[in-house]
Amino acid sequence: MRKIVLTLLLLLCVSFGFAQDADVWIRNIPEIRMEIGNSPFEVRYRPYDIGKDGLILTHFMAGAKFWKFKLFSFTKYADGNRLWTGLRFETNQDFFDKRFLVNLQARYFIGLNKKSKKHYMLVQFIRWKFSENVRIGAFGMGKWSPERSFNKGEWFVGPSAKFNAPQGFSLHTAIINNLFNSKEYMVFVGLGYNFKVGKKK
Repeated sequence: MRKIVLTLLLLLCVSFGFAQDADVWIRNIPEIRMEIGNSPFEVRYRPYDIGKDGLILTHFMAGAKFWKFKLFSFTKYADGNRLWTGLRFETNQDFFDKRFLVNLQARYFIGLNKKSKKHYMLVQFIRWKFSENVRIGAFGMGKWSPERSFNKGEWFVGPSAKFNAPQGFSLHTAIINNLFNSKEYMVFVGLGYNFKVGKKK
């Protein structure tokens, strides 16, 4: 465990070494997940997400899992009376005796008022499972407007790690670089808490 953490810290230091005179954006997203008994339903709540321009958002998701696929209704609110709703689709695939994990997500949002523009997002996780509690790999996150060309959006990609802790807590961290703007970096920190309602037999 200690070697993995030290390797991750070294990787982050090397990445920052190439980020001189760069615009570094820190994104911290806490998330609470609730699973409902033996049902496939799940609810997720993110009390705040700080956007690149300082915009503070709140996310709420409700959906269900079907085999290796999940579909969520996704609503988010931002200060300044901006409000979106949409869908989030994701799939989880595993290979090599469930040690190589791939998660792909597509999200599409429509604005519910004139201040809120429609947009879509693509999210990718590719990780190797070292143990039940440690996964290291790559993380990608992109955001685009349907009215603009693909390379006019944002697509951040870079190394990441996820650590599971006792009592349902988890930590996901990454440093990712915008492929369309080499001087722009995001330090991503996701703090998670997962709990279950009802007994599973």
